Amino acid sequence: MPCVMFSAQFEVAAPNISSLRFVNHEAGTSSGELWCSNFASQPENKQVICTEDDFEYVDSRVRLPLGPSSLEQVALWPEDVLDRAMAKAAASGRLQTVNDFFKYGINCSGDYSGFDGPREMMTQVYRAFQHRQSSSMCLKDAVFRFTRSCDNAVLPQSALIWIAEELDNSESCVLKDVMASLTRDAQDHIENMVPHRQKTFAAMSKEEKNEVSESYKNVQQWLVDHRGTAFGFGDCIRSPCLIHDKDCLVQVAVKEEDDSSCLRLNWAGTTCIGWSSVGEGARYSHQSEMVHATWMAQRIRLSELALEDGFYQDWLDRIDV
Repeated sequence: MPCVMFSAQFEVAAPNISSLRFVNHEAGTSSGELWCSNFASQPENKQVICTEDDFEYVDSRVRLPLGPSSLEQVALWPEDVLDRAMAKAAASGRLQTVNDFFKYGINCSGDYSGFDGPREMMTQVYRAFQHRQSSSMCLKDAVFRFTRSCDNAVLPQSALIWIAEELDNSESCVLKDVMASLTRDAQDHIENMVPHRQKTFAAMSKEEKNEVSESYKNVQQWLVDHRGTAFGFGDCIRSPCLIHDKDCLVQVAVKEEDDSSCLRLNWAGTTCIGWSSVGEGARYSHQSEMVHATWMAQRIRLSELALEDGFYQDWLDRIDV
């Protein structure tokens, strides 16, 4: 099955997904649709104006819905998400499709994990399923299984290790770094593709900025072109694990007791510093593009190996995804 991309916009009140498209990475085309829940209503007349220096949303008439005004309303968020998602599924005649996702279970992996927000979100929604206890929804046996997380920052790693040990009985993995899934030769090669300058981005000339930006785009293309070997030979990808002190599987492993039809998703809140004022608006010239290119190539490779069904990417509105 081709990999399905779920793209969420961070600056909107909540993630918004109304439809998913199957993407043919080889041909660069898309075909077919897969319905998914609409977590929040996003104004249809929101316009994007792309200038040479920035991306910004412009429409003074747009007003997002007010957020919760009490702790009680905050606590009801999971049920609100569930109600709207199931209502949309019923209205479109796709309730059975959604039910089937939960019937067979959803196995989740994470990158750029931070403190594992996706786990908390999925856990809260699952509790809403249990609270409903409605046989007509066929969701009370839903299973969310968290197989691994990944972050290269020390504090998040400490939190993720605690989560894996305390909540998963050390069965799930905590990987050190997205880049570590590449072979050493591949890491060295792409690092040598990027010019190393001592200057800050602001101090670079326009020509130097363009050179760095182009080099990261070349890295991305090289990883896509060599994805069959950049992550090592064979039908799996491995990376150093902080829980098991060995190279563990990057893909979402399916246990023997799991149904082979379970949905396997990757969740990632990819780094957006380069697309914000903190990153001086470096955009494609920011050093985080190296990791982002690796993460994207990893998604394509796992999809080709039929080891991952889709991914959910959380990013800033202004980024040219």
